[in-house]
Amino acid sequence: MNADTDPTREGDSRLDGYEAPAHGLETYPLDSVLIRTEQRAIVDVLRRIEEQSILLNPEFQRDFVWEPVRQSRLIESVLMRIPLPVFYVAEDAQGRLVVVDGLQRLTTFQLFAKRQLSLVLPNPELSGKDIDGIHPRLRRRFEDGQLTFYSIDFKAPDRVRFDIFDRVNSGVPLTRQQMRNALYSGPATRLLRELAGTNEFNEATGQAFDKQPRYRPEQLDREAVNRFLAFRTLGWDAYGGDMDEFLGRALQAVNKRSDGERDAIREAFLRSMVMNRRIFGRHAFCKHESPTDRKSPFNVLLFEVFSVLLSMYEEGRVGGREDEVRSAFYGLMAEPKFMRSISGGTTGTESVKTRFVLAEAAIRGALGDS
Repeated sequence: MNADTDPTREGDSRLDGYEAPAHGLETYPLDSVLIRTEQRAIVDVLRRIEEQSILLNPEFQRDFVWEPVRQSRLIESVLMRIPLPVFYVAEDAQGRLVVVDGLQRLTTFQLFAKRQLSLVLPNPELSGKDIDGIHPRLRRRFEDGQLTFYSIDFKAPDRVRFDIFDRVNSGVPLTRQQMRNALYSGPATRLLRELAGTNEFNEATGQAFDKQPRYRPEQLDREAVNRFLAFRTLGWDAYGGDMDEFLGRALQAVNKRSDGERDAIREAFLRSMVMNRRIFGRHAFCKHESPTDRKSPFNVLLFEVFSVLLSMYEEGRVGGREDEVRSAFYGLMAEPKFMRSISGGTTGTESVKTRFVLAEAAIRGALGDS
């Protein structure tokens, strides 16, 4: 992997195989980007937030970070009728609007409306006042304040929506995985959080994400689990070359599964983590050619393959054949086609097919499952 595509290229990385996402707008028909413009009063927006038709703070999205002075200045701007920047939202499958740009501003309006914000301003007419303390004419001005929303249609592909979000976000930018967690919030995203926090996952990955805390906010650990869910539930042969679309489609699918089906996915994942750790030890999901090699970075592409393929077996089926599985793995490390499939241009359909086909054949051979 070259430095231009590796997001972990700074410093002593413990993460490998994550590619910079392909942009969507460059290849998308200009007239097909579906964005609607709507004008709404603040009081109407707050009502829709309460009704959950506008999702102000979906699970896993950013925490509220504005300090009271900045919140107060925003309220003052509304009371002074100063036009505000537009708000960007994305429509989800249920027709709800997920806030992409404007979370801090809308949270400030909500806090003020709920009497949880007293203004920190030098103006004596406003200083120390909450919404009940300001003059009724100012309260009406706040409630009637007009906000402009740009809504990105649900039909737009994820890669296009994510590219738009990257361009317009004026606050703390969301990463790809955070956007997925917002757009597909539900049982599947809760499962991602749960599995990424398990001891089994952290031990199998050598605590690679904890050792690189700057990657925790990017949720690369949850993206790895998201890849497991996608290839486990949809199958590698369903992959069409667009990783953003594939991971989002998997979350949609898992959201629709029953509790029992999600429990089976959870058990398969944890079983796979235990087996990978037992077979490969500290080298699990890392490129290596012998147990005595120096530890290499965690490779998300090896994680894709070996987390999914070993999850297809019960522990008793693999137990006693750990040496055979390791030997099969070392054979893959000596196979140029496999190495290319986990080392560069790794989200192409041919790369995905190559690594799964070769690894599946190697594991089946090692377990006598021909």
